[in-house]
Formats: sequence, C-alpha cells, structure tokens
Amino acid sequence: MPGSSKRKVTQWVCQVCGYIHTGEKPPEVFPVCGAPKSEFRKLE
Repeated sequence: MPGSSKRKVTQWVCQVCGYIHTGEKPPEVFPVCGAPKSEFRKLE
C-alpha cells in the first residue's frame, strides 16, 4: 500500500515510576524520577 509503512516502535517502562518511554533506547537518566537506564525494561 502506498504511503503506509509499518515501523516497529520500541517502548520502555521505568521500573521506578512506571513511565513509558518510546524510542530505540531508554534514556540514560530519566529526568523526572532520576532512574538510570538500567531501571528501564523493554515492553514486548
């Protein structure tokens, strides 16, 4: 179909505050709760 692209979006959830981040990688440090990258888990 012209104009339709199926691009997979990756989402990450913060294990500290529950925030869901959309992007290829989790943030290095989440500015709201201060959680480091290691506290984010990829949503499947």
